[in-house]
Amino acid sequence: MRHYLSRQLPAHMIPSSFVMLEHLPLTTNGKVDRQLLAKLEQSSANPVHTDDNPRNPIETQLAVIWADLLGLEQVSIHANFFS
Repeated sequence: MRHYLSRQLPAHMIPSSFVMLEHLPLTTNGKVDRQLLAKLEQSSANPVHTDDNPRNPIETQLAVIWADLLGLEQVSIHANFFS
């Protein structure tokens, strides 16, 4: 999706995260539950990739620095800083 959008939109208009849903959460009145959507977005905004561990001491040191700067528990070696 990100690749497709990058061909159609300027970089600043591409969403930083995507949340796949089978259906939109609704309130009892049938309206979109914006509070629940915000919670879903926050929980999926910074996924942790545990399968892409650093392979050498330099990658380990860089991953620790980036995780500390970004306030994340762990950073994948394939993670895009700008995303």
